[in-house]
Amino acid sequence: MHLNVHIPRDDRDSRQVVAFGFLAVIALWWVGLLALRGVVRSARDGNPFDERNIGRLRRLAGVIIATPLLVGLLNRLLESTFDSELVTRRLARVDTVPLVLIGVVVLALAEVFREGAALRDLEASTI
Repeated sequence: MHLNVHIPRDDRDSRQVVAFGFLAVIALWWVGLLALRGVVRSARDGNPFDERNIGRLRRLAGVIIATPLLVGLLNRLLESTFDSELVTRRLARVDTVPLVLIGVVVLALAEVFREGAALRDLEASTI
């Protein structure tokens, strides 16, 4: 995703939307990065089916699915702050379908981890 838009210095509301949008997307991706880091760390420690990984994977899926929704919302906010004759096309675009599919795959993976954790607990209780 790449976009160059010139915003005049006196257009403060558009600048605020851009700044808020940038921070919101970075914060959202940071949550996803921390979740992924936790999954990788527990796998490297030899405990991939840790109960916490289920929540981490669900958070990661939420971040992936929320990204196009957030970008769309920010796009609408930014378009509403510009003069309509200046904006002739969408300002930013994120392909929704691939990200939703990836999010669903990550949710399915979370269920695999849930079953793995249940099997691990069953094995530990039978010995």
